[in-house]
Amino acid sequence: MVDLHMERATRFMTALPALYRRSGEQAWHRGLTRDISNTGVLFETSQPPPIESIIELTFHLPEQLGNLPAGQLTCVGKVVRHKDASEATPSRAAAKFIELRQGGEA
Repeated sequence: MVDLHMERATRFMTALPALYRRSGEQAWHRGLTRDISNTGVLFETSQPPPIESIIELTFHLPEQLGNLPAGQLTCVGKVVRHKDASEATPSRAAAKFIELRQGGEA
């Protein structure tokens, strides 16, 4: 029998400045991470990228979190969901990591 139960990755609450851009774009946009896991990131942004779009996102992680090393990280991810701004919260987008590397190009 196959166990279909998949545990959700441990999420670490963060508030780290980030830069992101859609694949093929030159201009970077500012964002703020809200939580990070080994599999993806949730971030605030004034212009959430479309669902299914591929983005590049870079930020500095001050300490190791789970399997994520400390230092400048750059990831390529796929936007899996977003939430429009409300009176209480800014717009947010969630991206699943496709590739993660140390160092940055911004």
